[in-house]
Amino acid sequence: MATQAITNGARQRIFSDQEWADLMRRLDMSRRQVQILNCLFSGLSDKQMALAIGIAPATVRTHLGRLFFKTHTQDRIGLLLHIFAYYRNLPPTGSALPLQCPAT
Repeated sequence: MATQAITNGARQRIFSDQEWADLMRRLDMSRRQVQILNCLFSGLSDKQMALAIGIAPATVRTHLGRLFFKTHTQDRIGLLLHIFAYYRNLPPTGSALPLQCPAT
C-alpha cells in the first residue's frame, strides 16, 4: 500500500527502528500510538491514517487524544515537537528559547 510506504519512510528518516522502540518504552506508548506518530510525521490526515492503519477515523482521534495527554501537549505540532525534542535531548517545547522574529 502506498500510504504504508509513506509512513515507513517517515519512520526511517526521523528515528531508527531501535529509537522508535526506545521511545515506545520510555514514553509508555502502545504499538498503535507509534503507528499514529509515524503517520503524523508523514503529514497524513485522520482519514489517511485510518486507511493506512486499518482503523476508524474516530479511533485515530482517540489515540491522538491519549498521546496529547501522555505528553502534556495540546495539538499535533506540539506533540511532534515534544517527541522530537524528548528523544534528541533538546529543550522541552514551551521553554524560553532566545528566538527573535526579524523586523518587517
